[in-house]
Amino acid sequence: MHFVRLGFDSAVLRKLANLGDRKRLLDEFLSIGSRLWGAFPFYEGELSPEEEGGLLYPSRQSTIEEIRRVLPVNNFARFLSADAVQLVQPYRWVPQAHPNSTITAVDRESLLVVWDASNEGLARFLSVEFSIKCNAPLGNSVPARFYSLL
Repeated sequence: MHFVRLGFDSAVLRKLANLGDRKRLLDEFLSIGSRLWGAFPFYEGELSPEEEGGLLYPSRQSTIEEIRRVLPVNNFARFLSADAVQLVQPYRWVPQAHPNSTITAVDRESLLVVWDASNEGLARFLSVEFSIKCNAPLGNSVPARFYSLL
């Protein structure tokens, strides 16, 4: 099984002036990930800081509760193949466990899950993962949509 991990260096995010610029950078990473996802038959993919997130494939023998607990840890977003979607069944639990999440269909019956697509969620993610303190989130707390997907 193949996977793609888009890791990024926190120094780049630290240099950006505000939350809006940081959001645009992560959106660009998601766009790159979407193009890679469309080009190759990956089992899973993730957008994670410093390549720290855990992968689903080695954990597929774990209980569903354990998978649900570890899946969103240390990553901003996760791509899931049709096989991974069948295992994880994100529509059954992600919206309840992560109210500001987005689940977007991508090609080959796969999904992109962004755990918290709100500006506040991004600020929280940057604070927890990188200790980057963000100014007050820009705009409202309506979850962002990633229009640059394939």
